[in-house]
Amino acid sequence: MPRPNSLPRPGSTGSPSPFSFSGLKTAVAGRIKQHPEVLTDAAARCDLAAGFQAAVVDASRAGPAGHGAGGLLPPGGLRAGGGNGRLRQVLQEHALAAGLELFLPPPALCTDNAAMVAALGYRLLMAGERLDLTGDVFSRG
Repeated sequence: MPRPNSLPRPGSTGSPSPFSFSGLKTAVAGRIKQHPEVLTDAAARCDLAAGFQAAVVDASRAGPAGHGAGGLLPPGGLRAGGGNGRLRQVLQEHALAAGLELFLPPPALCTDNAAMVAALGYRLLMAGERLDLTGDVFSRG
């Protein structure tokens, strides 16, 4: 299995916007598809998880400094920290070093989009709206 540090990093594609978290998630899914043993091998899972965390931390270091930004507001799930105190620490260090204001609410106030999607789904269900299994699902954002 490829080493976890081979996951995409900021600047790795050479484009002006070289990094996306969606692309990172796709890369992880691709690794699992190419190497399904990662699902049953604890060491391989830990390596992949560590590689994912390292790529996210590296992305936070490549943030808005030098782009005229006055502050740093990480995406929702990243703000939570949860078991990822290292990411919150790196964000704080980066903001301080770059002279940026960091907008980082307490972890208890950071939630995943799944809760919002479930709440909307419940409201639609209660309003009588249904989508059978032949319906198409697509992003509107």
